[in-house]
Amino acid sequence: MQQFLFKPENYTKWSTEALDKIQKTIDSCINQSHIEAAQNMVDHYVLTLCLNEEFPDETVQYIAKQLYLYLNIKQGNLHE
Repeated sequence: MQQFLFKPENYTKWSTEALDKIQKTIDSCINQSHIEAAQNMVDHYVLTLCLNEEFPDETVQYIAKQLYLYLNIKQGNLHE
């Protein structure tokens, strides 16, 4: 199976909807495998933001930091 990167037709709508879906996925994590799947989603989202060059680097960096922080907080709450 060949993998490739793409730019969605309506990039603005896609990026907003993808961000909402990632947030809901992180919120619903109940174990480590869910966290890993959510981290994979975050990784791909950030990579797509970087490659499509629609946002300044500082914005992409800010979004990435916030997503990874949110993910780490959720992971920490699972262990309590």
